[in-house]
Amino acid sequence: MELYEKYGHSAADVIRELGYPSRGALRMWHREWLEEERSTGVPSRRGERYARYTDEQKRAAVEHY
Repeated sequence: MELYEKYGHSAADVIRELGYPSRGALRMWHREWLEEERSTGVPSRRGERYARYTDEQKRAAVEHY
């Protein structure tokens, strides 16, 4: 969502940089993100709970390479 906001809601630019999602999915995610922020007053951190690797694992990989 940060890239979507950064690129002025240009789905094409976000998809070009990330390689995903579809234009429709991105817009749906943005709409849900805005609704959650409006209802709670706190920006969504939804994607963080689906992180594949912990910060510690990421640091270890960087140090290894």
